[in-house]
Amino acid sequence: MGKKDSVFVDNPPGLREKLSSARVGVAGCGGIGSNVALLLARAGVASLVLADHDRVEERNLNRQCYFRRHVGMPKVEALRQEILDIGGGTRVRALERRIDERNASRLFKGCGVLVEALDLDESKEMLLEAWLSAFPGTPVVACSGVAGIGDASMIRADRRAGLTMVGDGVSLLNLGTLSARVCLVASVMALEVVRILSGHVSRCGTCEEPCFNGVKVESNGTPVPLSGFPAKALEGALRGLLSAYRGVDHRGSIEIRLSESSR
Repeated sequence: MGKKDSVFVDNPPGLREKLSSARVGVAGCGGIGSNVALLLARAGVASLVLADHDRVEERNLNRQCYFRRHVGMPKVEALRQEILDIGGGTRVRALERRIDERNASRLFKGCGVLVEALDLDESKEMLLEAWLSAFPGTPVVACSGVAGIGDASMIRADRRAGLTMVGDGVSLLNLGTLSARVCLVASVMALEVVRILSGHVSRCGTCEEPCFNGVKVESNGTPVPLSGFPAKALEGALRGLLSAYRGVDHRGSIEIRLSESSR
């Protein structure tokens, strides 16, 4: 067994083989992107395309995978070094570029899965529109709502056709960023990428296993499909209400049954 193979000896059986030809693009190498990239390299993803125009600052060290020795370096180069230090043989294409509508598709051509890890909402929207238009058959894993110190149970992987959105969907960056919560979202995203590449989640976003849904709604006995932002908003409101009652566990699953009201 070679040194590269020994890195992955404790991985789930067969995973190394499934990831040995995978190529994943990561747009943004900050708190989310840097941690996702490291996790994918540790999983055995063969090749990563990293793009970011920024440099490492001291203020990044509270949540990003960098160290003081990296301050002042381009993030893509610092991240490339971190990945190479793992010794798993992951190939890295490090692109010190500002991602915009002109190059968003070109930079990541040929990637089997795409990871959106940008900060600003307008940048996220631009990138997702460009990717979903240019690569209609390529799965995209993105993030929304990573800030603050909210309960871990609020972090969800919301799967849609070709797009998985991970996060709480509501928290804003002015709440501050905490390494534990940022890394939690990054871990869920990396797991989603690995599950897509290994076939546990189909490339159209359908999970082969039943997915936990925090809210179940029925109207006159008919199940009402509820997902995405409406589910998160309703779940957040209900859990907040239930938390005010003593003796009620607001963290469990919630069922709502609506019947025709009598007059």
